[in-house]
Amino acid sequence: MNDKSPLIPGFVRAPQKATINTQFSIATVKNGGIPGVVRTASNIQGKQKTKSREKRANGTVQIPQNDELTKQAVDEILRETRTSKTQTEQNGPTARKRCPIQKTNKRFLNRTIISAVNHNNREGRKVKQRSKEKLTEHVRKGNVQEPSRKDQNPPIIVID
Repeated sequence: MNDKSPLIPGFVRAPQKATINTQFSIATVKNGGIPGVVRTASNIQGKQKTKSREKRANGTVQIPQNDELTKQAVDEILRETRTSKTQTEQNGPTARKRCPIQKTNKRFLNRTIISAVNHNNREGRKVKQRSKEKLTEHVRKGNVQEPSRKDQNPPIIVID
C-alpha cells in the first residue's frame, strides 16, 4: 500500500492540507474541520484538532484512545481488509464470500401456510356438519324443546 492508512468504515481520513505533529500524533486541520464530519456544538473550540492514527510496522493502526474494545474492532477490520485484499488478488473481484445465513425457503413457507389454512377450513366444515347432523337427529326424535322466554311470565311483585 502507499503512504495513506487503509480506509476503515466509519472513520474519515484527515484532508491532505492538514499539518501532522508526529510526536503527539495529532493533526491540526487548517480549514476548521474535516469534510463530511459533523461535530456537535460542545466540541467546537477556537482551533479544532483531530486525532489521527499512527501506522505501526506490523500493519496495525495505533489509536491514541485507551478504549481496548475500539482497538480490537479496528484490528479486526484491518485484518478482514487484508484477507479480502489477498483473496481478490488471487481469485479476482467477483470471488466474494456468500452470506453464512441460509436463504429463506419461500416456496416451502407459502405451501405450509396454505396447507394449514386448508386443514383449518376442513376441520371447521367437519364440526359444522356434525352439529347439523345432531340437530336433525334431535328434530327427528322429537326431543326439540320450545325455547322458553324469560319474559313470558311477568314477575310477581309483592307489596306489603
